[in-house]
Amino acid sequence: MDGIEMSDRITLDFEQVCDDIETILGDIRSLRSERTFSQALGAGAGQKLREHETAIKKRLNDKFSLVVVGDFKRGKTSLINAILGEELLPAAVTPETVTINRLSYSETPKAEAVLQNGKRAALDYTELKRDILERLLPNLPAPIDYIDVRADNEMLKEISVVDTPGVGDLMNEFDEKVAEYMANADALVYVVSARAPFSVSEQTFLASTVVPQSFSQIMVVVNMADILETDENIEKIKALTIERARSIGDNVTVFMLSSLDELCRKKGKKRPEPDLENTLENNFLEFEYALNRDIIMQKDIIKSMRGVALTGMMLRDVSARIELVKNAINMGIENLSSNVEDFQNQDSELRKKIDRHKDELASEIDEMKNEAKRWISEFMSRLRAEMETIKTSAAMADIERHFQFYVMDTIKSAVSACVIHHQQEIANRTSKTIKDMASETTEQVFGSIDTNVADCITDVSWTGVDTAMFSFDMADQFLGISGQLGPLYLVGQAVMGFVRQKKVSGKQTDFIAPVLQEFDTIASDVAGSVTKVYDHLKFSAVDILDEVYQKQAEASVSAVTQAKEIMKDETAKKEDVIHYLDGVLEKIGELKQMLDKYE
Repeated sequence: MDGIEMSDRITLDFEQVCDDIETILGDIRSLRSERTFSQALGAGAGQKLREHETAIKKRLNDKFSLVVVGDFKRGKTSLINAILGEELLPAAVTPETVTINRLSYSETPKAEAVLQNGKRAALDYTELKRDILERLLPNLPAPIDYIDVRADNEMLKEISVVDTPGVGDLMNEFDEKVAEYMANADALVYVVSARAPFSVSEQTFLASTVVPQSFSQIMVVVNMADILETDENIEKIKALTIERARSIGDNVTVFMLSSLDELCRKKGKKRPEPDLENTLENNFLEFEYALNRDIIMQKDIIKSMRGVALTGMMLRDVSARIELVKNAINMGIENLSSNVEDFQNQDSELRKKIDRHKDELASEIDEMKNEAKRWISEFMSRLRAEMETIKTSAAMADIERHFQFYVMDTIKSAVSACVIHHQQEIANRTSKTIKDMASETTEQVFGSIDTNVADCITDVSWTGVDTAMFSFDMADQFLGISGQLGPLYLVGQAVMGFVRQKKVSGKQTDFIAPVLQEFDTIASDVAGSVTKVYDHLKFSAVDILDEVYQKQAEASVSAVTQAKEIMKDETAKKEDVIHYLDGVLEKIGELKQMLDKYE
């Protein structure tokens, strides 16, 4: 087996992972039954532990879930039909309207609307079409949660597939629901269109919402490749998409496909572009091979690592809360009670510190905004010069076909590049501020403390999930604004107006001149849009600090309350309680080591 790396032969034993995690959950359940442990965590944390356990077991026991996402009208349903080799979801199906579809295996095919009240309504396959569903919806006793589609399909024996509505500008009312499905997904395919490959909104959504979910691999499918007419065009669009994907992450793989062509091929129907048949068939086979090799054959490993990650998060939360209570007991209840009373009644000084943090963060984001506006100003100057060149050098057919979309996408790409550049910086700066706040908050409550206690407060009040959701909020705000950039519509209307009036025959100058004439207004509107984007990011970050401060204060005071609850028992001795909590922390450390071997 020369040439094969030993690391490529290493796999995880899924059953062993499940056994280890069940051992950990069993030990935590045993700890929960112990009085001192239960007192130390309090009722709220105890409930959170039960929720952790439910989520972990669901992740390990549920069918492997492949979620297909993308903007509106990208052919997600067609792609699923092509993968499965049959039209399980009819054309004009629900993702274009109102629901999420979940496909899984059953020897007896059926479809049901799962309602938000827990009831189910039987559906015929023909009723999944848009016009019929829209007539049925008002007659249902509750809103639809999702459509449950069962089919006797070989691939569905291995995985379940979730077909989502479009995310982004046109369908953002579904974004929160889709984000929830992504958070519970084991693997993900992101679908874009060859008509407008990997647009700015798609790049931003992928970078800010999908990447933080830590999927081992993200497959980007550029669908509708049959419209590109030549092999050369397919390669050009693929190269462009790969270039854009490379800036997002190393685990993003790009495939150029035609779901329509593949489904026609598998069903023995006439294919849309005879000259591209070999290329499209080979491309789809390459995608199917990667899907099978990297996802389906690795599904147990992927599920294992997702379960390990959730279990590790639970153990970190438990140890952080125990450390806080232990520190509270060590400080002495009388001193702590005095500190907490002062904290609750006179927190003006601490509030002043928090306000200074908010002002500093807001000021830094304003600096980023000014930097972005300088970049955009320079960019718009270069764009004007490039348009001057295009009007005399480019072929008329190319200008008529591409100019409007080129200018719109170029401006959006520039704004997006600024936001993406600063987004991680804002998130990092926010996280650092939160850690500083944790030190100040805990010092006010606990007196002089070591950094470990402040870290515990940070772990309790701000997690990696919070960071991911903060990034999602930032992306959502950006997408909501960028979808309404005034200058883009001005450009589109100017160009399309000349096309409709047929004033462009051989006159590139006339075609582009209206845009150049209004260019100063366009540049001003773009600068104004940048201001709005960054102001929204600033307000969001500042709001986060307020929210986290409340969580930190509550966690600190709760630790003291739990410590007092333990020590009010006349038979409880401080030394014995500390010894017990040290034993709990040691036990949790051993449980963490059980997970370390899977890193």
